[in-house]
Amino acid sequence: MNKNLEKVLRVLNHRGLAGSTNQTDLANYAGLSRMTISKLKGDITNYLTTAPVPSKSDVEFVDKQIVTTYVDLALTSGSDKQHFLQVMGAVAGYVLKTNTNLINNIKTTKKAVRVGLEYMKLVTQVETRKGKKGTPVHSQNGAAKYLLTELNNSNLVTTLFSRSNSYRTDAYAKSWKLTHQAEVINKQIVDLTIDLVDEYNQSMVGFTHLPVHIGDSLCTGKSVNLGQVNKLIEQQRFLIKVQDLAKLSIRSFIQVMGIAHPSPPSCIVVPLINLASVDPSKGRTYNIFSRLRSTERKALGYHNYDISGGLQIICFNILTKYPLYHYKEFNDLHVAYPLIFSYGYEPFAKRALREEIASDLGKSIDEVKALLTAYSNGSQKKVGDSDKLKEFYKESDQLRREVVATIAQYEPDLLQSAIEQSKNDFPEDTDWQSIEKENTAQQSRDKASVFFFIWTYFEKQIRDAMLSMVDDGIPVHDAIYSKKVVDYGVFEQAILDKTGFDVKIEG
Repeated sequence: MNKNLEKVLRVLNHRGLAGSTNQTDLANYAGLSRMTISKLKGDITNYLTTAPVPSKSDVEFVDKQIVTTYVDLALTSGSDKQHFLQVMGAVAGYVLKTNTNLINNIKTTKKAVRVGLEYMKLVTQVETRKGKKGTPVHSQNGAAKYLLTELNNSNLVTTLFSRSNSYRTDAYAKSWKLTHQAEVINKQIVDLTIDLVDEYNQSMVGFTHLPVHIGDSLCTGKSVNLGQVNKLIEQQRFLIKVQDLAKLSIRSFIQVMGIAHPSPPSCIVVPLINLASVDPSKGRTYNIFSRLRSTERKALGYHNYDISGGLQIICFNILTKYPLYHYKEFNDLHVAYPLIFSYGYEPFAKRALREEIASDLGKSIDEVKALLTAYSNGSQKKVGDSDKLKEFYKESDQLRREVVATIAQYEPDLLQSAIEQSKNDFPEDTDWQSIEKENTAQQSRDKASVFFFIWTYFEKQIRDAMLSMVDDGIPVHDAIYSKKVVDYGVFEQAILDKTGFDVKIEG
């Protein structure tokens, strides 16, 4: 009998799976045709009665064959999109089938792959939040509904997820969290997938990979400016060592690998394409690196260089650069905006304010940070009772209106660009130079969206000045990341020289 078939039979028999493995799967595992397996049916039955315990090499061979079968099936039967998620779904199906007893009732590889895919979809959604309460998952969520009803396997769900007992009052959703057992299984899935990535990468040695489009503007006739090409490529992608992929959360791992390309022998190339509908040349870019958690960026060896005070400091620089009113220097702004000036410039004052508001509202520091960011950008949401929060809102609202009025007078083209990006309709007689409070909350929200695109335009100018000082810089909102260690003063001077803005950089 075929030696590979004997290996497969020894392993499956030892695992108690020989009787439940159909002929098609058995043929795939052994690398034979289904017809051959059918002809050998009697020999297979006889061999299983005396099959010895499999060796370590037997197990390694068979596991590789099974995983390959799962992955091939996933890629040939799945959609044309999300190939990597399908691969991970196949690996998840293999791990759940082989290493647990949670889907013992599943008899076909095709169904095990489907279970793995739906499980990975659900894990990805649950992992979008890391709060104590978990992530809201709607009762009609496709993956959850499949596992609970179509698959009819509540044991798998209750073993790998904890769910709130009742639905949220504002939606038909329960809060889901991963259990410790799920974390263990997910690590096995990730580790095995990384092994597959590494194996594939090694097989691609000798091939050339350039996953970056080189625009026509870089070429003059038949000559190419290689210096510009190299700089463009450097700025439009970053490398991750395959072994470092284990430092990412499972959600980040899936997102990164979903757009990555091989870079043999030991890395992957991750494009820094903009993943949102906004125009990155006018403000923020939402690349894959911005989706990673700060701890993950650090684990990959990157240092962060943040614009201290972000929004507030940028706006104060705008008001002193274009002296529409009586602001000649920053001290004048301190008098006009005592609370948010301290918030932007003094780290101790920032921490103290967040802590005081958190105490007033009974919220976490992270919740307060998000709330203050929203108010800084023009949010009208009413949240609890806090005198400091009211003062912060009042000053932020006034600053927003002054910045828009200043840009309306001095930079009308920038104002028009911000209006277009906001996608809001404004009356032709809108007085953009007025600093009076809007008549309705809706008018305030609409103008706040224009304000956002104004200040993030200047934020980009600051980031670009910082990026000019390193050859591996990656923009992320109000910061850049680089593997280079650079003195903050170097960035601050570059910003002052290129933009005229006086800002501080922090890590």
